This record gives sequence, C-alpha cells and structure tokens, in this order.
Amino acid sequence: MSQTMNINSTQKIIKNSLYLILQPLILNVISIFAVGYIARYLGKAYYGQFIFAFSFIQLFAPIYMGGLSIYIVRTLAESKKDISLFVGKVLSLRIILGLIAMLLTVSVINFLGYSLNQKILVYIAAVTLVSNAILMTCIDIIQSFENMKYVSLINMISGLVLTALSVIAVFMGFGVKVLAMTYTFGNIVGMLLGLFLLNSKFVVPQLRFDLKFSKECLLNSFHFFYPNIAGMLGTKFCLVVLSKFSGDMSIGIYAAADNLVSRLMIVYDGTCSSFYPTMVSTYKKSIEEAISLFRKFFVYLLILGVPIAVGCSLLSKEIIFLIYSSSYIKSVLVLQISIWSLTFMFQNALMGYTIASIHKEKHSAMIRTVCASIAIILSFSIIPILKEIGLSISILASQFVLFIINVFLIQRFLTVCLIKRSHLLKVILVNGLLAFFILMIRGLNLFIVVLMAVSFYFILIMYVKIFDLHEFVKNFYSRNLSKGK
Repeated sequence: MSQTMNINSTQKIIKNSLYLILQPLILNVISIFAVGYIARYLGKAYYGQFIFAFSFIQLFAPIYMGGLSIYIVRTLAESKKDISLFVGKVLSLRIILGLIAMLLTVSVINFLGYSLNQKILVYIAAVTLVSNAILMTCIDIIQSFENMKYVSLINMISGLVLTALSVIAVFMGFGVKVLAMTYTFGNIVGMLLGLFLLNSKFVVPQLRFDLKFSKECLLNSFHFFYPNIAGMLGTKFCLVVLSKFSGDMSIGIYAAADNLVSRLMIVYDGTCSSFYPTMVSTYKKSIEEAISLFRKFFVYLLILGVPIAVGCSLLSKEIIFLIYSSSYIKSVLVLQISIWSLTFMFQNALMGYTIASIHKEKHSAMIRTVCASIAIILSFSIIPILKEIGLSISILASQFVLFIINVFLIQRFLTVCLIKRSHLLKVILVNGLLAFFILMIRGLNLFIVVLMAVSFYFILIMYVKIFDLHEFVKNFYSRNLSKGK
C-alpha cells in the first residue's frame, strides 16, 4: 500500500513538473535571444534602467503575496470545502493588496531621487503588481488541484505575447518606455487567461470581501510572509544598492547574466510547484512516504542543478558573447558566480516547500530573514568596491548559508539522511568527468558543445545508476494509461 502511494505521488509530481518545466523552458530559450536582441539595441545603460524598473516593483510584491500562495495551496490541498466562497474571498483580498502594493511603489520611488525617466518606467511596471496579484490567485487555485498543464498554458501564451511585442517594439525603433508597456500588457494577458481558465475549468469565485476572513487569512499566512519578503530583500534590494553605488551600466551588466540564471529557475520552480501540494497530502497520510518522496526529489534536483552550474561556468564567455555580444564581457564573471547560486536555490526551494508542508514554516521564516540580512550587509560592504561582482558574491553567500541551515531543519524535523553517501559521490564523480569533457571540446561550436555535453552527462548518470530512466518513463506514462482505462 505504501509503495503504491509513493509511486502515485512520484508519477503526479513528474507529470506536473514536466508541464511546468518543458513548455516554459522552450519559451525561455526563445525569449533569451529576444532579451539579447533588446539588450544590444538599448545598450547597457538603458537596459539597466529597464531591468531596474521591473526589479524595483518586486520589492513590493510580498504585500500581495504575503505568504498567501503557500497557505492557499496547502489549505485547498487538505480540503476543498466551500471552495467557491473561499476563492472569491481570497481573490478580493489579493486585488486590494495588489492596489496597495502599486500605490506604495509609486510613492516610494518619488522619494528616492531617481530621474524622471526612471520614475516613469517604474510607474508603468507597477501596473503589473495588480495584474500579477490576480494571476497569482488563479495559479494558486489551479495548483491546488495538482493539474499543472493549465498553469503552463497561461505562462506560455502570456510569455509569447510579451516576447513578440517586445521584439516588435525594438525592431520598430520604439524606446524603453514602450518596451515596458509591452511587458505590462503581456502580464495582463496572462491575468485574463488565468481568470478564464479558473472560471471555466475549476471553480467560479463568489467575489466577496470579508474583513474577518482577510484578517484570519493574513494571520495564518504570516509565517510564510517572512520567507517572501526576505527573499525579495536578499536580491531585489541589493539591486537597488547596486544602482545607487554604481549606476545603470552596472545594472545592465549584472542583469545580462542574471537573466540567464533566472530563466533556469523554471526547473526548480516547476518541480517544487508540483511537489508541494503532493507533499502536503502525502505527509498527512504517511510520514514515511513523505520522507521517501523528499529524498527522491532531492537527488533529482541535485543531478539537474550541479551540471547546469558546471557547464555555464566553463562556457560563460561563449554564452554571453553569443546572446549579448562582446560589449557585455564584464557579465562573464557575474554569470560564473551567479550560476552557482542557482544550484543552492534548487535545493533551498525544495527544502523550503518541504518545511512548509510539515507545518514548520516559522523556523524557515526566521532563517531566511537572517540570510537576507547577510546579503544586504555584504552588499553595502562589497558592492561599492566590486560593483556587480560584489552583488553576485553577496547572493551566493546568502544562498549557501540558507542551504546549510535548511539541511539542519530537515534533519531535525523530517529525516537525518537527505541523500545516500553513494549517490553524493556519484554526483561529484559524474560532474567532474563532465567538466573535463567540456574543457576537451569547448573549441567547437557552442550548440554542438552543449548537445554533446548533455548527451555525455545523460550517459554518465545512467551508467552509474544514479538516475533510472525506466522508472522515470513508467512514472510519467503509467498515470496517463490509468486515466485512459
């Protein structure tokens, strides 16, 4: 019985993860070249202004997120009683919080001494705080049903609209303000599609603002608020520090590398979004199966995250030159440092969701606040000296500290053994061989190198038996076959 439960849980997560990873990953491959085209056209200074605007508004996103996403998904994963009324009340609350976030953004930027052009860009970007507040609610509800193909559809269509319009705007010679408008419009398209799918496929919300419910909802999600605000402060606030000490060009240099890293975040984001509701329901039924599920996906994310960091580190110059041109050569070192932050983010996301699923989020919240403080202190200390490199080091250091503490929390509240020693040694071995292989062939065309490296790594992990392709395929297809019957 327990083995069947574990297989079904794995099937569900793998299938949903593939929906949330593969389609956005394809879109990200397309959009990264669009971003490179835009960055070349705008130049480092204007590109820096554009990135700053959309990064600055993220400082206020926790107001409408407020830990609500994790709370909503966990609540509905455990019970869907009176869901229509529940969703309507949450949606009303989120709209109000989105409006508050937008107004605060506009107010704060006016007091920070930025240029009029930068302020206008922030005003345009701030509109997405409201549309994203609504969209996030739709995605949270859909996610609680553990049916991620619709989430993937929303991201795909809004992303394609955004990418196409932004390229057209640049091709026709429009400036950075019109470019910002295309990004805002793309977010609004996603919001409208989210509302349509929520109403037609899942539940029709009974819109109603309930003050008592809102207070209770915010109070219950308060422990989740800390990780959100801490995460934003640990990255986006540091970007504000960089803009004040080093200016728009440093923002552009850092953003060129960070855009590559952020697009790879879809791997752990998609996996963890699928993992979380399943982990909640599995833990409620069987702690033993929850432990087994966590260990399995800890290994999966490790064999995904480490080779990405190894490959990007060794091929960073070729990647930056291909996408952005040699004028962004200073972004090479930023990418080499930032990509290792991503490896820790993979595991930190998984452990963070796991801690939340077992109702220990208050511990995680306090730790993330401490780690964000470390990033901010380091930013003020080394950004004035090392500029964009200092920002990369600050974020890497904070993610490493967060990883160490998350491991401690998992060992304390769930399981002492996160990964078998043999699996860890195999991961180190295959990635060492991968690095050597890349160094041997890096003189070839970049696309050929990537294709050969991926193939070589896949053969290695199959050979050392750290990854079972037969089990993976069975988990993905058996769920579809069972539905067909």
